Amino acid sequence: MMERKRRKRNNQLYAYKKVLDGYSLFKNKEIKTEIPDIDDNSIIIVRLDGKGLTKKFKSDELYNETFLSAMEYVHKEISKYCPVIFTYGTSDEISLLFDLNYIKSKEIEGRLEKLLTYLSGYVSSLFTIAMQCERKEAYSFDARAIILDRNEIKEYFIKRQSFSIWRFIEKLCHKYNFDGHRFTIHDIDILLKGKGESWRNFSNKVKYGFVGYYNQNKWEVEESKDFCINWPFYFRKINTYTFDN
Repeated sequence: MMERKRRKRNNQLYAYKKVLDGYSLFKNKEIKTEIPDIDDNSIIIVRLDGKGLTKKFKSDELYNETFLSAMEYVHKEISKYCPVIFTYGTSDEISLLFDLNYIKSKEIEGRLEKLLTYLSGYVSSLFTIAMQCERKEAYSFDARAIILDRNEIKEYFIKRQSFSIWRFIEKLCHKYNFDGHRFTIHDIDILLKGKGESWRNFSNKVKYGFVGYYNQNKWEVEESKDFCINWPFYFRKINTYTFDN
């Protein structure tokens, strides 16, 4: 008799409504961060940063070819997993520009925690896959969202690239024992020529980074060019696939 009553109570415990009501008490305690209302004049960028990657891949060389190849792979593959419009990456950082419709879609539901965890997971997985032939480790990227007015897009990407250029100049100063840390590209080129080198001899992917964008409905990834000079070209690509559709 006692066993029968115990089974009956257990059956009630696992009844659908009982389970749903019981779990809802805890599900409702989950921290949800909704993306603030974004008007038609705003855009959202998610910037991802590798956890400890700079230290792991640090060397006396100006750059690590395997690491660069892995980052290029991330840029090429990320468009298969989310409707990114434009990407810019340098070192272990990557900035992704999205169409607002994706943020409002059923997949994201306007929730910041979904957007950031999805993208962190995708990028971390892609980089780990790309590195398996070299190092069988797991790598991770954290993610943070940036909401900007449309007219700030150019300034944002120029500033990000300027920081990339500055870091590469710092590496050149260290490698060639140049005394100083406030050199412009022109300054560093003069010093390099004294060493039989030239700024032009270094690949754009280590000076300026990578970009990804749609060109005639095809996702393309290439070594970046100087945004200060070539931004009109990139902005046409962004404008075509983000704001006019």
